[in-house]
Amino acid sequence: MAAGIVLITIFIMICTTLLISQYMEMKAQIGRNEAKQIRETLQQMQDNLTQIEARIAEIVIELHDRERR
Repeated sequence: MAAGIVLITIFIMICTTLLISQYMEMKAQIGRNEAKQIRETLQQMQDNLTQIEARIAEIVIELHDRERR
């Protein structure tokens, strides 16, 4: 009887450890996914800023050309 209780206790401990391990892996995966999304968003923002800078440069050149005329 006591041996059965010990085996059940050990089994429960192993299952709990495995569940905690799975939970931690899922949390890490969620963290990686969030980091990836943040990187993608920042890259898109940087691309947008680059396009804005290029457009501003075009406008400045156009204004200088108009002043020369």
